[in-house]
Formats: sequence, C-alpha cells, structure tokens
Amino acid sequence: MDSRRVERVEDWDSRPFSGGFEELRSLADTEFTGAVTAGTTWLFMLNGRIIGVFDGTIDDFDGSSGTTYEAPHPSVPLLFAMQETGGEERANYYTNDTPVSEADSTLTSGKFTGYIELSENVLSGDYYVVYYGGRSMSCAFIGNRERLHTGDEAFQRADDEVGIYTVMDVDIEVTEIPGPEPEPEPASDAGDPAAGAAAGAAAGDVVDDGTDQSADATEPADATEPADEPVVADPAPDEATEPTTDRPVTDERTATANERTATADETPVTGEEPVVRDAEEERTARDTRENRDTGRQGDQREPAGSEPDEGHTPGARTDSARAEPSRETGTDPNRSTGQGGASSPGAGNDTEPAPVTTTVEDDHDPVQIPDEVLEEVEREAAAEEGEDPVFEEEAEWRETRSIPSINPDRSESADTSTSTDASKSASQPSTGNRQSRRQRQARTESQQSSTGPSNSTQQANTGSSKPANPGRQSRRTEHQSTRGADTGGTDEPLEREMLQREDKIDRLQQQLSNVEEERTELREERDQLAEENADLRGEVEELEAEIAELEAELTELEAEVAAQRGPAADASTQLTPQQALEGTNLFVRYGSKGEATLDTAHDGEADADAVNTNLRIEHHTQFEADDAAVDGQRYVDFLHDSIEFRFVEWFVRDLLYEIRDTGNASPMRDLYDAIPEADRAELNGQVSLRYDEEGNEQREQTTFDVVVRDRMGNPLVVANLNDSRDPTTEEMMVDLQERASRVKRTSESLAGAVVVTASFFDPGALETASEATSGSFLSRDSKKSFVKLSRKSGYHLCLVESRGGEFHINVPEL
Repeated sequence: MDSRRVERVEDWDSRPFSGGFEELRSLADTEFTGAVTAGTTWLFMLNGRIIGVFDGTIDDFDGSSGTTYEAPHPSVPLLFAMQETGGEERANYYTNDTPVSEADSTLTSGKFTGYIELSENVLSGDYYVVYYGGRSMSCAFIGNRERLHTGDEAFQRADDEVGIYTVMDVDIEVTEIPGPEPEPEPASDAGDPAAGAAAGAAAGDVVDDGTDQSADATEPADATEPADEPVVADPAPDEATEPTTDRPVTDERTATANERTATADETPVTGEEPVVRDAEEERTARDTRENRDTGRQGDQREPAGSEPDEGHTPGARTDSARAEPSRETGTDPNRSTGQGGASSPGAGNDTEPAPVTTTVEDDHDPVQIPDEVLEEVEREAAAEEGEDPVFEEEAEWRETRSIPSINPDRSESADTSTSTDASKSASQPSTGNRQSRRQRQARTESQQSSTGPSNSTQQANTGSSKPANPGRQSRRTEHQSTRGADTGGTDEPLEREMLQREDKIDRLQQQLSNVEEERTELREERDQLAEENADLRGEVEELEAEIAELEAELTELEAEVAAQRGPAADASTQLTPQQALEGTNLFVRYGSKGEATLDTAHDGEADADAVNTNLRIEHHTQFEADDAAVDGQRYVDFLHDSIEFRFVEWFVRDLLYEIRDTGNASPMRDLYDAIPEADRAELNGQVSLRYDEEGNEQREQTTFDVVVRDRMGNPLVVANLNDSRDPTTEEMMVDLQERASRVKRTSESLAGAVVVTASFFDPGALETASEATSGSFLSRDSKKSFVKLSRKSGYHLCLVESRGGEFHINVPEL
C-alpha cells in the first residue's frame, strides 16, 4: 500500500477487528464501507463487498485480528482500491478544451469503470471522479491540509478548476469471503430398500399452509432428526419413463412456491445487484441485501422452472426444484434427504400417466396437483421472463469495460458496437447464470401471483383425499387468501414513488451531513483564528507599551539635548558645518586707522598690544547669523570655535610679530610684506586658475580651506587645515604645493602657502616640503622655505602646528 494512502485511511474512524472470516461476513451483512487491515494485508470494502485485497491474500484474514476503518464517503475506498490495483491511462485532457462535466457525461453514458484524476497544473488540490459501470462518485483533497470534499461539491470544484486531467481505466474484481466448513450430512443407507420405503412412508403427509412452511424453512436442518426434513422421492432412471398410476408423490414445487410466497412481501428477489451504487440507492440496497445473497447462490445452480424433457415425469422436475437452496437454511444443492426407495412401479396398465403429487411430511393427507396447473405456472413464468429490463441493463453495464471517446461521433459508434456485442453475448451460453437468475425472478413473481389459485387447488385436492382439521384448514385458507390478495395487489408505481422519496431523504441527509461537516470545519477555523487574533492582540499591546516607553525616553533625551543646546535649538536656520563655512567671509577692520595698525607695526612704529586693541575681525554671512545654528550650536559660537577662524585671527594678530621679533623679516620678506595687505579671509574659498600647459591655456577653480585676499580680491595667502587626529601626509603636502604653484602662476600676488595640522607632519610631508624649498631651506643667505618657480617668482611654504588653541611655525624654523 502506498504510504500516503495508508496515512489517509488511518485518519478514518477505527475499531478493533478480531473475528477473522466470521467478522468479515458480519461487516458484509451490515454493508460496511471502508478498509480492514490484518498485519500487513489490507482490503477495501464497499457496501459489504470486498473490492480489493493488497499486500497479501484473503486467506491472511482467517482467524486474524487487526483494525477496521470506516470510510467517510463511499468514493474514497473505491478510489484507493482502483489506485492500488492500477489501470491503463486512456487519455489526457485540458479542462479549457474539454471540461470535466463533458467528459463525465460521456463516461457515464458509456458505462465506464475507472476514474478521472485532475491534479496536474492544479495548485488548490487533487480532484477525482470515480466510475463503476457508468455510475460516478466524486471526491477531492483540498489545500495543504488535504481536507476531504465529496459529492456534488467536489465535482463542482473539479469542473471549475483549470488544469490537465487523466482518464484511467481500471478493472475491479469482487473477492468473495470464504464460506464456513459445511456441516456433516446425516448418514443414509442408499442401498437398503427398506430404509427407502420407510422414508417414503414417512413423507406421505400433505404440505401445511404457507405460513407453517415458511416457518419450517427458516429453521436449520438437524442431522439427528431426519424425520423433520421433507423427503424427496427420487425415481430411478428406468422408472422415469414408465407410466404411473395414482400414487402419492411429494410435489415440492408447490412447497417451494408457497415458501417463496410467504417471504415475498418481506424480501423481493432482485437478483445480483451491482457492486457500486449511487448514494441515492443505498437504502434500496439494504432492503435487498438478503435476496442479493440468494442471487449469488443461484448462479451456481440450474434453472428450476424449465420444461421437463420428454419421457420424464413431473417428479423429476420436482427434484430439480427441491435442490435449490435458500439463503435462510443454507442447504447444499448437492445434498438429498432421501433415495429412490419411496417410489415403486405403477400397478395399472393405463398408457396415460395419472396426476402426480408430491408429499411433504405433515399431519394431512396428500394433495393431488394436476400437471396442467404446474405447466401453466411455468408458462406464465417463462412469459414474464423478458418483461423486466432491470437485469438486462445490469448485465450490460457489468460487461462494459471499454472507455468511450470524448468525441461525440466516436462515442456514438462505440455505443452502437457495445450494444451489438452485448446483444450477441447475451444470446451465447456463457450468460446462462444471468439467465437463470432472471428465470428464478420471473418464476417467483409468477408463483406469488398464483398463490391463491394454487392454495385453492391444494385445498380441494386435500378435501378429496382426506378430511383435514376444520379449524386449521379454515385458518390456512384465510391466510392464503390474504397472502394472495396482498401479493396480487402490489402497486409497483407506489413502491417506486416510495423508493424515490427514500432516495430524496438520503440525499438530503447526505447534504445535511456535508453542511454539518463544513460547519464544524468553519467553527474550528474560526476558533483557531480567534486564538491567533488573541495572540496578535497581546503582541500588539506589548509592542505598543514598548513604543510608549521608547517615546518617553526619546522625549527625555530631546529635552536634555535642548537644555544643552540652549537657544540654538529654536533657531530657524539649521546649517551643517560646511554650509556655515562656505557662507562666511571674515574682514580685518580697525577701530581707528589713525591709531596703531598692521602697517605701522610692519614699519616698527607700533607694538602688538596697540594694534590688537585697535584691530577687530568681523564676519559677513550669506544667511541670518543671529537666527542660525550649526549642529545644535549657535552660529557665532561655532564660528569662534572653528580652526578656520582661529587661524585667521592668529595670522593677523600674531604672525607679523613672530617674524619681526625673530629677525626673519628679510628671509620671509614676501610673506611679511603681505600681512598688512590682508583685507578679508574667505573660508572654503575658491581661486580661479589660468595657466599654460603644453602650450594650451588651462582654466579651472581650486578650493582652499582659507584664502586671504587684499582689497582687490587678489589672493595673498592660501591655507589647508587638518583638524583631525591623523597626521598630515605626503599626499596632502604634494596636493597643496601643486595647487599653490598654479595659483602663483596665475596671480603674482600670492606670497605664501600654509599647511596647518592639529596632529603632526609625517616624515614624507616634511621631506616633500624640504625638496620643494631646496636651496632656501636652512639657508641664511636666501629666503627661507621659499618655493622658487622662476628666477624672480615664488612663494613661502610654511608648516604650522596647532596646540591647545595656539599656532606654532614648524617650517621654517624662526
């Protein structure tokens, strides 16, 4: 068994199984639908029939124990049995080209046996339509949980899906449950004429009324009491052709007819019914369960209602009818309760046989039944044999094994061929068993309809042979008359209407069951969603509480930052450091030009204190400085703390005096003369370059951290500032030296280039500066730290370190 199918079966309702074949027969009697397992062997049952045994044989269930699983719907065990049996793939169709409903109509009309599987290119689930003899049932396994849907809902879902479905042709065989061991037959002395004569004498009484006969027929035969069993007179072969005189011969056809008439109202004979029925036919199937088993046993015996061969007496036909077993008694058709000792040659010389009667043990005299009555009954049964088309239809769909084509033209031809083949096969001797079942059905109905006249004849003959008990005879006559009236008055349309109503009730009950299952699933899904919703609500509440805590913490931090920032936090203009510096220019101004200035200090006529008292540095911005903040700090505070502002202030307030007081006014002449010319300083300022390179004039803009200009805007000093903890590298030095040289070639006013670091200069930077100023570095006879571009053109290169807010010249050494 496929492991996935085993898992699905094990989800069904289950109960222990321990009775072997006996419990299998009990399951068959209750029309069980599901699966049974014993060890590793599995079997599937549908309406009490075994439709497949897998991973073993039926003998594995003899005396074994296991588990029974009741199927939720008849379609599922039939589908699993077909899938395990395996079949032949007949066709593949795309639903947009050939809908499932169209294929279903064709397969149903063609009495197909197999199933449709719609699973390829379908994401929602697997859909199946199962057929047996053209009758269909639907099931589907939907979603990741593979929830089972059945009936019209499953078929409608399949018909609405888009995908590719496969038509599988499967041959299903019904497995019979092995019967119990037959009971030992009572010992009989076939060779003792005296024993035969005694048996014949014991069988000389007449048959009682139908009710008593039916009651006797339901009691099992007791091997220890042979006198209770009816003894059959079996004439010898040579006696069958001899004319006989009036002698008491038991006519068991009358007894059998009465027995069947007595049980006809309760169990109408319907013959062997199909294995698969629609859900609408299940109630009718339960009512006909007994007679279906009778039909199965009838397949193994010869028809009892055929005409006798020429030269045989009616007693021979009586023996054949007597050999037919009933379901209630389970009598072996090969078993006989008496030998030919009861028959003797006739004493007369008449050439015409006298009316022959049969005798069954009772306390009445024999009844003489004429052959004309028996022959009339048999002729009526033969005439009615072809009137009921139910069994012919059953035979046709049971013999159908070919899948019809979806093409209507081919389906029509296939149907014609099938009908022709079925007609031919119905006329062949191989259909004898089915014909015998129809003959027995027709004979039973005929006997039921003629019960009244037969009983009347029996009573008349009984009266002429031997007087019967008046009270008992009256009761028997009344019972037989009532039985005949009931049987004769059966209203077939009324029964059909009753069955239709019962089928409608079954369908409504099935729909109600499906709705209840769906309601249960929806309730479970609702409860699950409610639990998930509750969990999510709890999680949301936790997250909201956490958000509230974070917001409170953020508010506190913002308050702290605002307190630290002060008024800058409310500034309307918020700037980045780069924006603030690019939009700022510093101007060198004096309180009074008549007092000490940089010019008078340059000439040695004023000291530093006097000049610095009169000198001030003013700033001009491209934005509202009073209502501006830089990174949460007031703009003015940011500006005064910046290294750019401190460098400009050092340049105009201290550098002149350091050069003059150290006696380096002459070696640093160009730079020394440029300081008094300073009018303004541009932060993050740009300088326009124009120079020749390879004979071509080049124009570009270059940027320096600070550009000191004169009143005309000509650059006097350019400076790059390194305010990080990292040292100034060789690359930074080379970059400044190259760009300053280009500025000098463009503007002769440039007097110096300065590199300021808040850390230190690495050896590479010092070496680069030394190479650039070679010939003047450490030379007392020439300009110090002078980058000479031509014989008369150059500028001073200075390396300055910033320590604790103060600036010190590292190169040149002053």
